[in-house]
Amino acid sequence: RLSHQLPSMPLVTPSAPEESYLVHKLRGTHLEVGGEDDAMPPGNREPLSEEEIQLVEEWILAGARKD
Repeated sequence: RLSHQLPSMPLVTPSAPEESYLVHKLRGTHLEVGGEDDAMPPGNREPLSEEEIQLVEEWILAGARKD
């Protein structure tokens, strides 16, 4: 599935966190790859911790399985 903000980049590219827009949104690097809006999570919520972001990256590296 492609991002609405950056249609040229999938939200999640299995086995490739650096090519996953979700990771860029979580890390705040989305503008560097051509994205828009604020980083995630939206609003005034606290950003995810480095450990939490690494868990997302590990899930993507493992193939981003849905089960």
